[in-house]
Amino acid sequence: MSAAHTGFATTQRLVALSFETIRVVLDDGAQNARALLTTQNPQETASLSGALSNAAADRAVACSRSVFEIA
Repeated sequence: MSAAHTGFATTQRLVALSFETIRVVLDDGAQNARALLTTQNPQETASLSGALSNAAADRAVACSRSVFEIA
């Protein structure tokens, strides 16, 4: 029974992490789109796009770490 309980708890935590990740990705996507729409020139757009990509990569690494900690 303990293994089943542990498996269920792990699954529950992974599902919660998935929903939180989806929420954050949607929120960040909307904010990023608004920020990109306010840029005035191509250089500013490229700079902001690079910064947003780096932030997204950092969040992806953090999410992967969370999955490994749960599993």
